[in-house]
Amino acid sequence: MSIVSYRVAVTDAEWHPALCIYRGMFLIILFIFLLGLNTYGWRSSGVNHVLIFELDPRNHLNHQQLLEVLTLSVAISARCGDSVFNMRILSIAIL
Repeated sequence: MSIVSYRVAVTDAEWHPALCIYRGMFLIILFIFLLGLNTYGWRSSGVNHVLIFELDPRNHLNHQQLLEVLTLSVAISARCGDSVFNMRILSIAIL
């Protein structure tokens, strides 16, 4: 098994503020992904997670709906992150 790694030479630290801003959103995205994955696993193995976690049986999200929310969150945060990293190309003033 081989691990391929590479180093990116960054001359300025313009990415560091973006990292500080978007790490919270990354944790929310990670949480939704893991919750959707767990919900899929519980549903496929027959665990009644609705009863265990005392959710409203008529009003809760299944794994497909959780992953749809995840996809939307990833698309929005990727677009925001892309605009931060391309500020010079998009002629956005740095405050």
